[in-house]
Amino acid sequence: MNKSITSIFFKHYNSLMDITCFLSLKEAIKDLTSSSGIKEMDKRKISLELNSLDTLEDLQRYLTNAMLKYQGLGVR
Repeated sequence: MNKSITSIFFKHYNSLMDITCFLSLKEAIKDLTSSSGIKEMDKRKISLELNSLDTLEDLQRYLTNAMLKYQGLGVR
């Protein structure tokens, strides 16, 4: 039996995408990540990737790709 794995962003995707302020969205992603049960190494990777993003569109693209990668559909 295969265990279904989804991105930590899947359940919160719509509410995150409704945030239109860059800093607010970045903080919401950080909060969600830090309170999740994912591996510490993955949390650090997400944090590093977030630090390199400079615009709201970059954050939204990151969220979408992070969610879709689990389904093999992510794009750059």
